[in-house]
Amino acid sequence: GHSHRLGYVVGREATGQEPGQWHGDATQDRPVEDLGVAAGQVAADIGAGLAKAAIGAKINGQFSDLNTVMDKDSDLSLITAMDRNIGRVLRKLEEMRLRDDTLVVFTADQGYNAGHHGVWGKGNGTWPFNMYEESIRVPLIWNHPRRIRAGTVVDHLVSSYDYLPSILEYTGVAAPHDPKRVGHSYASLVRGRKIPWRDRLYFEYSMVRAVRTRNLKYIERTRELLKTNEALRQTTS
Repeated sequence: GHSHRLGYVVGREATGQEPGQWHGDATQDRPVEDLGVAAGQVAADIGAGLAKAAIGAKINGQFSDLNTVMDKDSDLSLITAMDRNIGRVLRKLEEMRLRDDTLVVFTADQGYNAGHHGVWGKGNGTWPFNMYEESIRVPLIWNHPRRIRAGTVVDHLVSSYDYLPSILEYTGVAAPHDPKRVGHSYASLVRGRKIPWRDRLYFEYSMVRAVRTRNLKYIERTRELLKTNEALRQTTS
């Protein structure tokens, strides 16, 4: 799976927009529920065939299979549905007078190449799988009115492993003891405090490993990849 991701943290209205007025707008001719279902189905279809497409792209020596109009339309429809429904959630919190008492965290489990490097996809949008910045960086926005200062930007290297301890500390819940936990809480960074922090991150995705600092990235492919490539050659020969 997706082990580590880069991210950033911003406060309320960092984009100059009020809650509920996220960029973009859904088309008005379809209910948002239907739009979300349709977009989700397209995304599921794309995901189910992505590994096959990656192998086909490798065999054919090109990546045209990963850059179809359907790929782009499905991605844009997902963004439209997401924008619309985030606004609905925030407006409902305001109607219930819970907005100021609710921490909203916007993030994702992976990045995405929207044509970057000639790829329309994520880490498995190429063969071998990639560690492009667009694949491993994800959005991470913490929003809590009057609790997180507007415009706050934390440029430290944070990881998906850090989500659990960070949210627990921020909400005042003690994290259960786990000697195997590698994540650290960045709740103090969100509040604008300075704390000692790591200067590198480690990544793992399928048969690819990487370590990244602020200006350098080292990538290594495992022996399993060599075995897979050999199997592909035998299959297509």
